[in-house]
Amino acid sequence: MVVDKGFDVRHPAFAGKIAGCYDIRCPAGPSFEPRAGESDDDAAARFAEHLRSPSPACTVSEGVTLEVEDYLERFHPEDREFWNDHLLGKKRFPGFTPELFKSMVEMTASAAYHGTATSGAVTYENDVDVVLVQIELSSADDLKSIPCFRQEDIDLETRLLSHPEVAEAYIQSPLDGRDRQLLELRRQHGIRVENWSFGVPSTTAFEAMLRLNGCPRVTLAAYMRANAELDGQRGAFLRSSGALDGAESLIFQAAGNYGHPIDDGGESLSCTPGRVDRALVGAYEIYRGRPVQSSFSNHGECVDLYALGELVYLPSAAGFYSVFSGTSFAAPFAARYASSLAQQAPTALALRDLVFNTRDENRFLPLSAVPTELAGFTLETAASRPALPALPTPVLLDSHVHRVLMHTARTGSGL
Repeated sequence: MVVDKGFDVRHPAFAGKIAGCYDIRCPAGPSFEPRAGESDDDAAARFAEHLRSPSPACTVSEGVTLEVEDYLERFHPEDREFWNDHLLGKKRFPGFTPELFKSMVEMTASAAYHGTATSGAVTYENDVDVVLVQIELSSADDLKSIPCFRQEDIDLETRLLSHPEVAEAYIQSPLDGRDRQLLELRRQHGIRVENWSFGVPSTTAFEAMLRLNGCPRVTLAAYMRANAELDGQRGAFLRSSGALDGAESLIFQAAGNYGHPIDDGGESLSCTPGRVDRALVGAYEIYRGRPVQSSFSNHGECVDLYALGELVYLPSAAGFYSVFSGTSFAAPFAARYASSLAQQAPTALALRDLVFNTRDENRFLPLSAVPTELAGFTLETAASRPALPALPTPVLLDSHVHRVLMHTARTGSGL
């Protein structure tokens, strides 16, 4: 499993659940840059050679202690116990001053304690060991620092991706350092199911972020679609070549919180055609005892299933529980549900089919996938309930986005 720094391993909910903790650091390799006046064939030859070059090796540190914000310690244990009892009992908060209530909400329910959402979704299963891998994540705010780039450069790379020599090199390119390390961790720990609570922006959202940064308008759909097509073929090649033998797990990835329709690879970086080892997970809430798609959740043909992702009670830093919403919290619930079925399926593909066969006509996972002790208003009739905003999905700047920025050293596939 993958967590970011907003995770407190001292929380009682995680006692005895951590199988390993790793810090993987991967140096950036050389980037591919276009040359003025160069023909497409010459650029394609250079690009193909670049893709065939192995990436630098990563360094792995074991037994890493994840960071915890010290200022949360200023709340006394009895304050935390009082907060948790009332929150998990779905009660009001008599006795709290407005100032204390506001400060505790801000500190415990902020995106800083996302913890890649593994905290409350997977560690509650008694038969699940959690492998923690700390990687460098960025928040949506960090995208403000992305430099602008030109439409002509995007168009050039889109053409290059359709060039036969480049396409072959892309599909057969060596695994990058992070992928090699994570495949080894999968084999070492026998990982069958993974949660990717982070995601990348939809194409529409990414274009909008660039415009908010003052960049000129660009169109990325054709470029993203070309990447998605090649990624699908690359996945098939890796499986057929045996590169994934003993290390292929079923991955559940957050579909995103932009409320956008994502129907093909041109609308979402994560919508790889023919993917069999990864499912995109949208969010539903439970209202009057029935699941209802969350308004913030991305939706469309690329969203494979929906799980609880709104008003979720999860353990956060310094012994608190907090209320969270977002597809980042739906993905680990789907992973937890799949882990309960894993013994019935010998392969990732068989497990995927087993999980998919339990969806209803709306692609909702059954309520049996919901841990009721963690769900606000779950299975209850609620005539009204507070509207909580969805937290932004953390963004991993994976190889797709780096290639958009013309930094085409393969920096990771988003694991």
